[in-house]
Amino acid sequence: METLEKKLIFQIDKLKKEFSSDDKVIQYEKTSLEFDYLVKIGLIKKRGNNLLSLSEFNLIEPVSFNADLQYKLKTD
Repeated sequence: METLEKKLIFQIDKLKKEFSSDDKVIQYEKTSLEFDYLVKIGLIKKRGNNLLSLSEFNLIEPVSFNADLQYKLKTD
C-alpha cells in the first residue's frame, strides 16, 4: 500500500510533465521572469499594501497648488 506522501509526489511529477510542454504555462513562466527582472531593476513594484502607515503619513507635508500660504496655515 502506498502512503499518501508517495501518491502526492507521483501526482505532482505527473502534472509537471503534463504542463511542461503547455504553451500557456511556458508563456506565463517567461512573463513571470520578465516581471521579476523589472521589479529587480526598480521600474515596477509588486502588488501589495502600498498605503502609507500612520507614522509615514505624519511625516509628509501637505501640498497645495494656487493657494496662499496663509490659508494653508489656517487649516492646522
